[in-house]
Amino acid sequence: MARTKFDRQMEHLQANLVIMASLLDKNREYFVRSVTEKNPSMAEKAAHIDDELQKYKSHVESQCLMLFINQQPVAGDMRRISAALKIITHLKRMSAQITAAVRIISSILDDGILEDIPHVVDLSETVGSVVNICMTALIHKDLEEAAKMNQYDDRIDSLFWEVRREISEYLATVRGHEEAALDLLLAAKYMEKTGDHAVSASRWVIFSITGSR
Repeated sequence: MARTKFDRQMEHLQANLVIMASLLDKNREYFVRSVTEKNPSMAEKAAHIDDELQKYKSHVESQCLMLFINQQPVAGDMRRISAALKIITHLKRMSAQITAAVRIISSILDDGILEDIPHVVDLSETVGSVVNICMTALIHKDLEEAAKMNQYDDRIDSLFWEVRREISEYLATVRGHEEAALDLLLAAKYMEKTGDHAVSASRWVIFSITGSR
């Protein structure tokens, strides 16, 4: 009977992780659209999703604490709960980074700088793909999907440096948009950090299944 109750609680915990993953995937969509469609309304939508994710993060943290206190999990169960705590932290950090980047992109759309920094689109779409892979791995407990993350890590770093190079060249030749250029560099850094958190979250997904990262 006790084990049946524990299993139900673990299923509830997994369901909440899936909801958080789905919310983050929506933020990922807003993130990419803010760059590719140059749509300023994405900032408000992203902020709303980020608020929702914070509520779920607090709820999942409480769930995990109660499982530790009331159920005294061992071995594999302890691993899954511990991994869940790590994963939700990365999910919320990804959401916060995405939201910050979308706000910046939305604030500089009128400057026209995005047309001169083409690798921003590549970076945003690649980070979007990485977040999507992370979410798929989490929702379906898919080891093969989670393992794909490693091949993207260097790609994101490389794209960030391309954006940095383009912004440097832009600042050397164009006057009057220096603040927008620096804001865009900050947004690109937020994008890069989002990718880093996605890679870390995927490693915790692997740990929750196999016990190794």
